[in-house]
Amino acid sequence: IMDKVFYFQFLCVMFIISFITITSLYIFTYQLFDSVVVSGISMLKSSSSAAGIKGMTYFFNSQEGLIDYVIMIPSVISIILYLIIARLLITNIQGVTYAYVRDICDAASGQNSKRIRPRQDDPGKEAADAVNQVLDQINI
Repeated sequence: IMDKVFYFQFLCVMFIISFITITSLYIFTYQLFDSVVVSGISMLKSSSSAAGIKGMTYFFNSQEGLIDYVIMIPSVISIILYLIIARLLITNIQGVTYAYVRDICDAASGQNSKRIRPRQDDPGKEAADAVNQVLDQINI
């Protein structure tokens, strides 16, 4: 049983969360890099030697490469973690959905004793109780 609407909604939510996370990381690191550049420029103005300018240019270039790694590595890690979380959640919800559909199909096919029996913490427990009450009233 595959609930395509649920998967699409879940994919959209995960995309929005990962987009916000990566965008905030990007903004934070580049603001940090800009503050490093401003500090470096103020240091260059105070020391106008050629060695200081060459050293600062090397420093800024190495920092720019480092900033790219600072953004890329956590972004990839967060996407992998979001995918793991998504897989775990979908597996749990998919089992519950399958059990509900199986029990409802059994009850609809004439098995009067069939009831939906969710586990203690399954989502939709209230809906299952309501369906069970309807089945009890029909089978009186």
